[in-house]
Amino acid sequence: SKLTYQEKRWPYLKEFIQTLTRNLKNDIILYGEKNDEHIANDVLASCLLPHRIQNKVGSYTLVELVEELSKLDVFISIDSGPAHLASVVMTSPFQKVIVLFGPTDPKIWAPRPIGQAQVQVLYENVSCSPCYKNDGLFKPCQFEGEQFQQCMKLISPDKVMEALKDCV
Repeated sequence: SKLTYQEKRWPYLKEFIQTLTRNLKNDIILYGEKNDEHIANDVLASCLLPHRIQNKVGSYTLVELVEELSKLDVFISIDSGPAHLASVVMTSPFQKVIVLFGPTDPKIWAPRPIGQAQVQVLYENVSCSPCYKNDGLFKPCQFEGEQFQQCMKLISPDKVMEALKDCV
């Protein structure tokens, strides 16, 4: 079966987008690959202020995405390729990349900025994390139910908002 990397997904995305639309004046842009469109549609359907959100999921080639990321003030992402790209192309001191880590080890995988942009890692040290052992095998979370994805569930929307406080 194809890996979905569900363990890396942040379960509070919808709640967090709601908070952003209520508390920020800035535009909110959703990025992702084509097969993430259902996630973006779900976020937009649940949002009280959908006109504040630009849905760019599946809209850009890799080269176009790099150009888009370079223009942002803040980029918030799970541990992903775009987070690494953002840390390289966001080079001004006023730009910030916030990356949420759970199943992967931020000591190994955290994006490294090459310019003056800030990169902030949010990671909660739970006993089973990181479960990805840098062996080339991404294993599913060993837990089900309430314990599933504890490493990502412990990164609350409030913690991400706190990381944003000096950006807005």
